[in-house]
Amino acid sequence: MKDDDSPYGLFKSQSDYDQRKNVKLMIINGLAFTLGLLHESIQELILSLDPTMRHVLLVLVLFGRN
Repeated sequence: MKDDDSPYGLFKSQSDYDQRKNVKLMIINGLAFTLGLLHESIQELILSLDPTMRHVLLVLVLFGRN
């Protein structure tokens, strides 16, 4: 059986496929956790600004999404 004939694509076995899939999920979960913390920190920063600066920052954020 050649490498490209494997039913798991580039992976040699189901366990190799599962292990790499688990690593990818751990990376994605870690990024989501980190982004969640950054989001909370940015919210706290926005709330700590005076109202004038808060409006300026919110406008910049809205333009940044386009």
